Amino acid sequence: MATQREQKDEKELTQQLLRYQGQDYQDWLHEKHEEFNRENSDVFKKLLTKAIKEKEKPKVEPPIRQEQEKPEAQETNQDQNQYEGVNA
Repeated sequence: MATQREQKDEKELTQQLLRYQGQDYQDWLHEKHEEFNRENSDVFKKLLTKAIKEKEKPKVEPPIRQEQEKPEAQETNQDQNQYEGVNA
């Protein structure tokens, strides 16, 4: 990766060359951004398609596990039976 100084030097050189050619640096940079986005539009499309599919998926809530409640109920009944036997 280029150092900040190298980046600054490259930017200044580009600005000077563009000025010599009669172009504005900000306009040129904007064109480069547009070009990059056009070249990578397939990436944008794939991401948007995936995001749309995720958004349109029906939200399914996890089922309540009644199996967990049953063993607790059975333990309670067993405990009650034990106590009933003691009291009898």
